[in-house]
Amino acid sequence: MPRVRPRLRLALILAGLAGLAFVAAAIPRLVPHRRSGVHAERTAAPREVSTRRVRAALAPDPELPLDLAETDVLVAMVCTFRRDQLEPYGQTRPTSPFLNLLARHGVLFEHAIVQSSWTRPSTGSLVTGRWAQVLQLDDPGDEAFHNRALAPDFVTIAEAMSAQGYRTIGASGNPNISSTFGFDQGFDAYHEPESLWRDSSGPAPTGAELNAQLLAELDATPSDQRVYLQGFYVDTHAPRRPATKALRKVQVEGDSTPRRVLAYDAALLTLDAHLAELYLEVKRRRPNLLFIVVGDHGEGLTWPAHHGKGHGNYLYTSSVDVPFLWFHPALPEPGRRIEGLSMGIDLAPTILELLGGTFPVPVDGSSQAKALLGESERSSHDLAFTQTYFRRSDKTAVLGQGYHLIRDRAAGGEQAMYDLDEALQTDDVSGNHPTVQGLLAEELDQWEQRVARSLQRQGGPVEGQPSKGMLEQLRTLGYIE
Repeated sequence: MPRVRPRLRLALILAGLAGLAFVAAAIPRLVPHRRSGVHAERTAAPREVSTRRVRAALAPDPELPLDLAETDVLVAMVCTFRRDQLEPYGQTRPTSPFLNLLARHGVLFEHAIVQSSWTRPSTGSLVTGRWAQVLQLDDPGDEAFHNRALAPDFVTIAEAMSAQGYRTIGASGNPNISSTFGFDQGFDAYHEPESLWRDSSGPAPTGAELNAQLLAELDATPSDQRVYLQGFYVDTHAPRRPATKALRKVQVEGDSTPRRVLAYDAALLTLDAHLAELYLEVKRRRPNLLFIVVGDHGEGLTWPAHHGKGHGNYLYTSSVDVPFLWFHPALPEPGRRIEGLSMGIDLAPTILELLGGTFPVPVDGSSQAKALLGESERSSHDLAFTQTYFRRSDKTAVLGQGYHLIRDRAAGGEQAMYDLDEALQTDDVSGNHPTVQGLLAEELDQWEQRVARSLQRQGGPVEGQPSKGMLEQLRTLGYIE
């Protein structure tokens, strides 16, 4: 065997190491995502937040004014936010310590029903107070639904707050909630990270990134200028690969919970830390702060199996009954839980009325300010309605009288009915309570007719112009086949 000179040997070793590094870097791009929807790169572990610091920032102060003249507003909208996986809604695993403290010091709505089970129409309803189908952001079947945008004729919360003299600041981590689709309406500053999702240009924007963008804009705002801040967080949306540290924290010895659910719970824990940091930093700068946390929809997690893996095709409570938490130091009786039904379309009118104003245009929702102020023990709705029109799914649902009736219009109007308080909704009780089922079916008929008439009064849908890259991101998210 010929002798290799020392310098040549060193060069060969270095070349070999470089080749190994290249292969290691390429493997994540070559290996497909796992079936569970978990991404190849783990999310960084969240920084732990001091419980003492959180408790101090959630202290009551009845003397702080709750009004349009002096109160700043922070709304955290969370994508894919399943209610029953959160500690304040009964989860025993440590998925959400900050939100648990927030609920104990603020006000929690037991049942908040969003108006669709996928992001664009549901969030449209949250920010405008209008029914999802009226906004025409839903999936019209064979048409190119991924182009549908929010029409400028609809008034958003940001526009209403801007008219009251607020500086409006937004940030979104989901391409569905972008300026391309009209969701920057009313914002003085609206941030859309260059890497909107887990595409070739990088990972999805984390809660930490959105926090940094919101706080930078806040710091650039004069301290005497009221602000409306709105962040749209995607940490819990698939594909998920949370940090090992977070996974270990949500695992309970002897628990047989599937890994896909544990991965979701770990993502919740990561999100919870980001929301805690956001609240603490904004609160430090703006002590008179109204803070709201709400989901745009939930997630099936095939937990149980018939709820499906994702969301858009389903109307079970796992997909449409979302967390809804409010905090302000002057709200009475900290730790209250509001019974009854509220809806996503209530968010916009409630913010304005709670601060002493009114939403500038008529909406389909109603204010829940009386419940927040302790003037009522229940939210104002006896019935709540939701729907999904997504790909081949066409479903509507009504919730009321302790039950949840789902109608599958694509299957000739087939109906299923579940106990509203059974989170997993495994038992179809349709036929067992014919009187209640008949009344709910009649209410659903009338609601469908009202929405159809309202839709007829609208102009045609508005089309956005998504780039090729954004369409690829939407395909990665599962919105385009």
